[in-house]
Amino acid sequence: MREEDADGITGFSIERDLLRVAAETLKANAAALGARILPAGERLRYVWRKVRVVDWRKVISHFCLPASGRTVTEEIGKGLGIGEREMEAARMTFHRFGNQSSASMWYQLAYEEAKERVEKGERVWQLGMGSGPKCNTMVWESLRRQVGEKEKGPWSSSIDCYPVNCGGDGAAGAQDS
Repeated sequence: MREEDADGITGFSIERDLLRVAAETLKANAAALGARILPAGERLRYVWRKVRVVDWRKVISHFCLPASGRTVTEEIGKGLGIGEREMEAARMTFHRFGNQSSASMWYQLAYEEAKERVEKGERVWQLGMGSGPKCNTMVWESLRRQVGEKEKGPWSSSIDCYPVNCGGDGAAGAQDS
C-alpha cells in the first residue's frame, strides 16, 4: 500500500498477507512449470507420495529470484527448498542494487555469468513476481559456457568483492522492503 508515514514521507508498506498471497501465487506457477520440466519420477513422487517439496535442483542449475527484500527472498527460497548457494545471486543483487523489482532477475543472471558459473546445457530459472499478484517464469538453457563475462556488464567493477555477508539486516546501503 502506498501511504504517508508519521513524518509525512510517502512510501510503500507491505501487508502481512503479502507473503501468504505470494506463496499461493508461486505455488500455482511452480506447479505449472513442474508439469512441463520435471522428470516423470519427480512428478510422481510429488503426486503419489504427497511430498510437497520438489527438488528443483534436478532440473534447474541457477535461480534468479525476486530480490525485493531479504524476507521475500528468504521465504521464496525456503518455499522452493533451495539453499544458500542458489539464493546467493538474489542476495548479492539486493545488496548492490537495492530493490529493482522484477528487473533484479537480469542482474542476477549477470552475476552468475560474471562468476562464470553458467555451463553449457544448464538451465536458469528467472522468477518474477509483481503486484496483482502475478508471477512470471522464464527457464533458459545455456547454449555455451559463459566465459569472459567478468569484464562486462553491471558487475564488472565489483564482482571480485562478492559474495559478501549481508548479516541479519538485509543489505548494506539498501532498504529491506
